[in-house]
This record gives sequence, structure tokens and C-alpha cells, in this order.
Amino acid sequence: DGYANLYPKRYQDYWEAVIGPLINSDRERYDYFHYWGNRVYLFAPTGGFQGGSDVRFKDYYRLELLSLANVRYLVSPRPVDDDRLSLLPSTVRESQVKWAAQSKSKKMLSLLRGNNPGMPLYIYENHEVTPRYFLADHVKILNDKVELLTELATATHQELASSAYLEKTDATNIASHPPASGGGSVSVLNRTSHNVQLTVTNTSAAILIAANLYSPYWKATVDGQPARIFPTDEAFQGISLEAGLHQVELSYQPPYAFRP
Repeated sequence: DGYANLYPKRYQDYWEAVIGPLINSDRERYDYFHYWGNRVYLFAPTGGFQGGSDVRFKDYYRLELLSLANVRYLVSPRPVDDDRLSLLPSTVRESQVKWAAQSKSKKMLSLLRGNNPGMPLYIYENHEVTPRYFLADHVKILNDKVELLTELATATHQELASSAYLEKTDATNIASHPPASGGGSVSVLNRTSHNVQLTVTNTSAAILIAANLYSPYWKATVDGQPARIFPTDEAFQGISLEAGLHQVELSYQPPYAFRP
């Protein structure tokens, strides 16, 4: 339901960029998320959405950054207006909407009679979702976190889907403009919560981006050899690859892991 036991500061910063249009104009929501944390929602404005019309998504949230985080579906108690989202069909929504529009007394009488269709939910599919694992053939190196997050917040969907955004301190031995890619593909062979195995084919140098949260305890091998994972797009994982066919494995190896 949006609660998280723990997430990295990098992800908090990323999510603030996701909900930037909202919290930039709503100090109470900013304080609530920035200082309290531990909940990851597309928060409603403090006073609620105004009017009875559909919510204009881009006025409050950045779908481009949700797409980069591999968010395919959105669930809302209110209809949403955005051409990049399509409403999925429902066999019960019409009856739910009619029930919700009734007076409190009629709802109570309906409940006493055992009729409770529930509050309506609107489930949307995001058609611009970026794959969980993809290749970036451009690199943008920024001076610091603030500059990087600003670039992410203003980038287009196409820019985010083709570029790796790095802070200068994380871009060691990475060229700012690798050769333009002639194409490539990423296939997932196996994926669990702590291990990911991929086959990657790229015809020129590229950055493999995994939309998994960056942590120093994630380790990588490329063709059986240790490879460096660096923070990419503030919150995610990046691995630099030369041209060719590669077997890539990501594994989570925290120091507290139990090893029989």
C-alpha cells in the first residue's frame, strides 16, 4: 500500500523528482514526504484535487520518471487525464461509481442489506514504460546531485530511455559520449529478489541500466568477470559494456547475509 520499511536516500530524492510538480507548490506535502518519508505514493494535494473533472496527471506528477522506474500500471480512486495512459476495462466499476454517488443514508441502507460493491478504482496502463533492463547509448555527466535531478526532471521520455545520467564522481573511466549504438537487446534469463541473469547483445559500447535500486551490496559479473556497478539516473544501477555478446549477472551480497 505504499509503505516501505526502508529505502535508500537516493530513491527518496528520485521520488521527490517524480512528485515534483505537486510538492513544488504544496509545502505541506513536501514536508510530509521529505522529512517523514517511508511512504511512496502519488500523493494528492493537501486540500484534495479540485473540481469533479479528471485529474490532469502532468500537473502533479512526472510520468516520464515513473516510466524510467518501470511502472507499467497506475491505480487511482479518481479518473486521470493523460494521453499516455489507457484505462483498463472493469466489470464492476460502473456499479461502484453509482453506489459511491449515493447519499450516506442510502449507502448505509445498502450495506445493511449486504450490498457493498466497494469504492471505484481506475487502473491505467502506461504505454511509455521503459524496460526494467535496457541499453543506453549516450551518457550525460552532471556536476552534482542537484544538477542531475534537474536534468532528469526536464528530460523527455526518449532522452531517459536512451541516456545514462551520472554524477561526475560516479563517472570514473566512462566516456561522456560513447559511440552511437547500432542496436542491441537485453534478455532476462532468470530473476529473483537477489539475483538477476541477463544476456546482452550490443553492437557498440553502451551502458546497461537496471531499474533496480542502487546499493553497494549489489555485485555484478560480465562474462564471469567482476564488473563495477555505479549509480545511474540517481537511484538505479549501471554497468559499462563493450560491444559484443555478454552474460551479465547481478547478485545482492550484503554483509549480513546468512550463508550455511
